[in-house]
Amino acid sequence: SANSGFGLRLFWWESAINNVFASLKTAIFGLGQGVDLTPFVAKGGIAVRDLHNSYVMILARNGILGSLVFLFLHIKLFTNLFYNIKATKSFYYINNFFITGLFFIISVMIIALSSSALEVSYVAIPYYFIWGIIGSYKFNKKEVMRKNVLDVKT
Repeated sequence: SANSGFGLRLFWWESAINNVFASLKTAIFGLGQGVDLTPFVAKGGIAVRDLHNSYVMILARNGILGSLVFLFLHIKLFTNLFYNIKATKSFYYINNFFITGLFFIISVMIIALSSSALEVSYVAIPYYFIWGIIGSYKFNKKEVMRKNVLDVKT
């Protein structure tokens, strides 16, 4: 029925987006943290705040400004990561590490389309930690070769 499952989520997403764009201030800065984003109340009178879509929640809580920061940060991280994958082609294990990290990041980003994956600590902490390792810098192949850090003797 429309009151459960995907139909209910679509209603929540539409309501949250309408609330964000109700004024210029909320469109730019969002509704803020701790605000109920859904009218849904679970058993025991507990308000359900989770929209089951991390990206709609980022927009709802942080507005266009926060969403753009999130977007540009991820563009930079992906740019660095793809550079690192290309730069480490001759370093099998390090290249494998970057590619495995990429698969993890993509899987979490897909899951975030239908859950609060980027908000719950057991997913968000590994997600941002892995991003910090694989995407926060550009691999400097010349520096590594000069220091012989990756020189494996056989």
